[in-house]
Amino acid sequence: MDSDTDSKVTVDLVAAQQTFTKHWGFPNYRPAQKEVIKAALRHEDVFAVLATGYGKSACFQLPALMHEGCALVISPLIALMKDQAEDCVMRGIPASFINSHINSAVQEERIEAWLNGEYKLLYVSPERLGMVTFRNAIKRANLNYLVVDECHCASMWGHDFRPDYNRIHEVLEMLESVGKRPTVIAVTATATSDIETDITRAIGMSRDYVKVVGDPVRPNLTYEVNPCVGTSVWGVVSSLAENFDLTQRHVIYAVSRRLADETGERLSQMFGGSEGATAMVYHAGLSATERTRVQEAFKTGACPIVVATCAFGMGIDVPNIRTVVHIGIPSSIEDYTQQTGRAGRDGLPSRCVLLLSEKAEATQVFFLNIANPPVQMYAPVWEFLLRHATSQTLKMTVKKMSQAINDNSGSAWSLTEETLSTILNVLVSHKLIVRKYLQAKTPIEIDPDLVARAIADTTRFTPTQRWILKLLLSKVKHASANTIFVSLSDLANNLAIKEDKLVTELETLKTRGLLIVGSLYSGKSTEVLTPHAELDLVLPFELLREKRRRAQLRLDAMIDYYSSSDLRGYLRNYFMD
Repeated sequence: MDSDTDSKVTVDLVAAQQTFTKHWGFPNYRPAQKEVIKAALRHEDVFAVLATGYGKSACFQLPALMHEGCALVISPLIALMKDQAEDCVMRGIPASFINSHINSAVQEERIEAWLNGEYKLLYVSPERLGMVTFRNAIKRANLNYLVVDECHCASMWGHDFRPDYNRIHEVLEMLESVGKRPTVIAVTATATSDIETDITRAIGMSRDYVKVVGDPVRPNLTYEVNPCVGTSVWGVVSSLAENFDLTQRHVIYAVSRRLADETGERLSQMFGGSEGATAMVYHAGLSATERTRVQEAFKTGACPIVVATCAFGMGIDVPNIRTVVHIGIPSSIEDYTQQTGRAGRDGLPSRCVLLLSEKAEATQVFFLNIANPPVQMYAPVWEFLLRHATSQTLKMTVKKMSQAINDNSGSAWSLTEETLSTILNVLVSHKLIVRKYLQAKTPIEIDPDLVARAIADTTRFTPTQRWILKLLLSKVKHASANTIFVSLSDLANNLAIKEDKLVTELETLKTRGLLIVGSLYSGKSTEVLTPHAELDLVLPFELLREKRRRAQLRLDAMIDYYSSSDLRGYLRNYFMD
């Protein structure tokens, strides 16, 4: 590098430090931040592995702010990109985001504003890169930086792999062909050397990229392993919770939704909180509205304790999480480090407690087998689909499908509903089958006079049943016949009840002679797209075997961790060797 360039970098670093203090309020960078920012200001591709709480966002937001032009940030979660964009605006950094929840007119306005220099950063999901109109917009942009946030999602060996991350290298090649290739900044909290290789190849980073790895173990965190073999796990959890400072925050990770629900209910009873105000539950089984409510209550401090599955945490920037408890073990050191790293982001002492039950290892082995089915399980599934979903659309739930396959299979193993779901998703991803939610409407025939009398009968019919009948009667009055065609999901929304509850009530009314109802199937349909395909030729079985092998190695490393005499040293060596 010549002296002029050296001088420019020095000036940039001084100015960057001043800008950092102005917008972030810290007099100095956190560990490893300086190295990432220095490489980015030199316009060198940089791969950064910084522990949760070490300020990864500033590593790309600050360089984008220091240079002319703009940055495009590829982010995996809608909530995450929204929070980060709003955080930028609060710091005085012009930024915005676009996603599928925003109408097309607003999306276009934000893209144009970004192209015109009104935003320094625009956050999008990787799926956006597949849209021709957006690629054309990228060509027009004065793009200095392309950022891949949470870049571990780009690794095909990760459980949260997103294939659309592979489009990043396509966009870079497109821009390079017109002499506009931006600097690439890839950041994550966890990546071993093999995952790093997979990520950098997938997204198309330059061969001479700069690698920066921070210490994965922050000094203010203490790590504990508490065996619960032969003792009550709940007793240990309640003992921990008794010492929680409820002016601070605490997260308890459970390995299943059921365990999260049970633990949350017990903690609410223990603290006497009204409607779960002290302890709330978060998992993927809740509605989006309810999950948002829990997140906001936790962020504001209205709820100091959240009991959650691994679905909770990404994008939750809460500085005063004092305790992270794991009931059971995560599937990998990567997941464990991500989750424990959410504790103590304010730099104050915080505890990370791992509770080992008798079934901890067996539970994760069960999950591993679901996510990585043995390849011999694919053949009977494919044969079943060829028989039933080739000439017609198969309307069958995954549960009934797994039962039917097991009944016709002579194999010693049993295909579970969860394992079948994984296999079907793999077949969908390779375009061998298509699965869609049925949009067809259900025919319902009623006798208006009979239904009117039933509506008036408050002794034989429940309020919900009478509401259903009233709504159906009103629809018949506007139809030319007594048979109407309704969308069960729309009908359930109108009645403010769940669809499975509606189906149950319709069945009851049908057996009592008030309705004649057509097919009540609700769910995904399945159809084979390539009936002549040979699985051995079209499915990458070797890659599927390798994915399973790596998942087993990650679990083995997690098991080795809690047997270690030096927990901090084990975590550090895992990522820094």
